[in-house]
Amino acid sequence: MNAGKLLRIGLMTGAALTLATLLLAAPSALAQTPAPLPPLGTVTSRITSSAGEEWMIETCPDDQVTVTMRSDAFTPFLSIFTDTVEAPVVEAVSADGVQAQTVIQARTGGAYTIVAAGERRSDRGDYSVGADFGDAAPDDLTFDDVLTSGAAVTGVVRSSVGAAWVLRGCAGAVVTATLSSTVFTPYVEIFDPATEETLAEGDSRNGRISSATATLPATGVYLVLVAGERRNDRGAYSLTLTTNETNASIAAAPVRATATPLRSAPTTAPVCIVRANPNLNVRSGPSTTFPPLDTVRFNTQLRPLARNLDATWVEIQPLPTGVRGWVAAGAQFISCTIDLTTLPVGILPPTPTPTPTAPPTPTLPPVVAPPPTPTLPPVVVIPGPPITPAPTLPPLVVLPGGGPGGGGWSGALVTGVGIGNISSGVAVFRDRIFFRAEIDRTPNNRRIDRVDFRIQDEFGDEFYGRTERTYGYCAFGGGEPACNVLEIRRGARWPDTNRELCNGDYTVFADIFLDNGGSATWSSPFTINHPDLSRCGDVSTARADLEAYVAQTGPGNRDSAVYGALVFQVVAYDPNRGSNDGDGIRNIEMRILDPDGQEVYQRTENRAAYCAFAGGEPDCNIWYFGDHGNAWPSGEPVRYGEPYLLHGRVNAEDGRTREVEMRIFIEP
Repeated sequence: MNAGKLLRIGLMTGAALTLATLLLAAPSALAQTPAPLPPLGTVTSRITSSAGEEWMIETCPDDQVTVTMRSDAFTPFLSIFTDTVEAPVVEAVSADGVQAQTVIQARTGGAYTIVAAGERRSDRGDYSVGADFGDAAPDDLTFDDVLTSGAAVTGVVRSSVGAAWVLRGCAGAVVTATLSSTVFTPYVEIFDPATEETLAEGDSRNGRISSATATLPATGVYLVLVAGERRNDRGAYSLTLTTNETNASIAAAPVRATATPLRSAPTTAPVCIVRANPNLNVRSGPSTTFPPLDTVRFNTQLRPLARNLDATWVEIQPLPTGVRGWVAAGAQFISCTIDLTTLPVGILPPTPTPTPTAPPTPTLPPVVAPPPTPTLPPVVVIPGPPITPAPTLPPLVVLPGGGPGGGGWSGALVTGVGIGNISSGVAVFRDRIFFRAEIDRTPNNRRIDRVDFRIQDEFGDEFYGRTERTYGYCAFGGGEPACNVLEIRRGARWPDTNRELCNGDYTVFADIFLDNGGSATWSSPFTINHPDLSRCGDVSTARADLEAYVAQTGPGNRDSAVYGALVFQVVAYDPNRGSNDGDGIRNIEMRILDPDGQEVYQRTENRAAYCAFAGGEPDCNIWYFGDHGNAWPSGEPVRYGEPYLLHGRVNAEDGRTREVEMRIFIEP
């Protein structure tokens, strides 16, 4: 950030000579290097000068980031800058004296500088700050440090666990982690904590360098795991992370952090977001009879200032700077974090007088043109949870009977061309499905409070429900602006239920509730017809049982006695899905119990081959007791000559389970 920004935030403006002296004497006070902010959790620091402290985040396209600052020592004040605008794009001061919070809407991604300071220039003391990207990371995710793209970091492996570095990446970014050491053979792994899947493992070159490259499947948080090839390796290492996509930024920071959830703010600075696509007119008064002053683009942030009498128009100012004027307040135009009826009534300009023309013609009443149908945003395809990106859908298809006419309502239930086909007045879905409530107009342009989606089967059983408060109003979530799409396939389940998808006739309902208590219900019948699915309620085709067995106990054998080394590998598959190891299997929970029935070791394997001590690409790792002090990974001594129980619980993708067991004796 340049010195001008810091002067505006942290320094008193003085005479030119005094300022020149300050610049020469103390350049460090004017030229902070922003510290990257971790991609999850909070960090603590201390304000020691009037300039405050600078933090940096890297965003991906369409990110929505909530930045929160807390302090018990002073009233927090946040300012957000970009590299392209001199003035802050948004500022937030604490309303309760403890917490300040603001939201960054990143349309194209890029770098933002966060200046954390006190409301008074004399404020000093401890504070915490965090950026919540809304990523699907486990609440208990822990890491040792945070990784920055393009920078070399160093560390020391001190235990067999190694170290975990956290990073944040954009969907489609190709990242390479390179680990080197002169004292041990390095091992590096890129891991997705959301799916608990390994994305890439490194191959050691010359025993000194290990490099792993992965294409990130989704925008979010990832871990880079570093260790030695052998579990007793210890020593110093260096690690670098690079990406070959400049638009797919990696946001990280060389600071210690813990994944502490951000506390919700008691108050938030009001902001409105433009939902009209591609542009929204800013007019000189609260009516279409007033001429436009300017236009604002989709997703622009607006500061709400005032309203007209019935809150159908709101006076705004685009952030960070822009032409002050009036915009329509319908849900299809803007969405706001404040109830617009709580704004003060603004100073309403006189209605403009039409200029007479010759020859005179009758003056028609003003006509409010219905807004254009919003362009369908990109969708995200989910093969059953979790959600993964998919190509943008073509134009919308209006579902039969999807919405009422008259009474001030206008709109329909819709899906995408190529996803749903209309046949005999019913939408038919074959391999993908999604629904969206396209609400063009409400009675008196009242704001939409929420849309409750319900799906009912042909037997009248209502088995799915979801409440949406986000514009886009998508039955399976999303709409910011991407709708989530459910993949229809064998073994897939309706979201947040334990019910499998099956061929049959259904009805989708959308209960629309307004802020004044008004409501409407839209509905449409639909059919699922997939060639690999049976019809709902059809039990004529019995499914084959899961196949599972212990494939290895010792290296290369499945004997009941092993000598000094243990493997424990399970082979499992669902014959209804295929005959290869792992077909139709979600994971296997592997446990080893001692002669007293106490657990001495546990690991959950998420992909074939299923090996208790990891590996399996293609060979399982072997646990050599002699190399580990004749003990288990937990440190508990092995009891030679006594019986141990190998236990595996196989969890299939369709929800079925099977257990396999084998008793073995471990000899020295």
